Amino acid sequence: MDFSSLDLPENQRILLQLGLTLYWPDFQPVETSSSGPAELITNETNHRQTKKALPGSTPEGISRTTSKLPENIRLKLIPLLRPASFLWTYAQFALDLAHDDLTPRKKLVKDIVYNLHTLLHWPKGSITYWPLLIPKDNQLIPDLELFIHGLKHINPLYILCFGKTAFKVIFPDLAFSVGKFNYNNIIVQTFPDLDEMLPDNRELKNKVWGIMKKLSNSTF
Repeated sequence: MDFSSLDLPENQRILLQLGLTLYWPDFQPVETSSSGPAELITNETNHRQTKKALPGSTPEGISRTTSKLPENIRLKLIPLLRPASFLWTYAQFALDLAHDDLTPRKKLVKDIVYNLHTLLHWPKGSITYWPLLIPKDNQLIPDLELFIHGLKHINPLYILCFGKTAFKVIFPDLAFSVGKFNYNNIIVQTFPDLDEMLPDNRELKNKVWGIMKKLSNSTF
């Protein structure tokens, strides 16, 4: 699965990867209410103007960060380092990026994105992805410096963070819950872990869909 072509406009996607097959959603979204901390209110103009410089985003920090990545991951990250309204992240993202096979978790991501574009009309190019953890010695190691490097270039309105493990990299001192948080004037919307939605946890999928609908209504 090629994450870099998953959310590009059609003309760019065809140029990037010919022959990408169409996929279909495997669940029926229904309207639900989200729970968690009180919603934060923002708009794109204020966000772009008030966001502080991110620590670790100096040229020295960027070079140090990218040089330690495995080559197969580093090359696949390059097309993802582009401006987008929504930055998606989850603990196993770098692992999923490193392998081309379509696992159930990667298919779930594709199905959610497909539904967002077709049912909620999210613009193509509004989503990109960036890791919070990287694989090393058969473990996933938190790498906040790498994540900050991505934030500097992607400059998102929202970070969509799936699961407690990824959340704890950003907020090590906070208890995980599904809701909205603030990181350097960027709204972090948390979700259940993707693996918890598999193979077909309709309750969690519908909860996620309800949150996505609210994000859609407040953003587009």
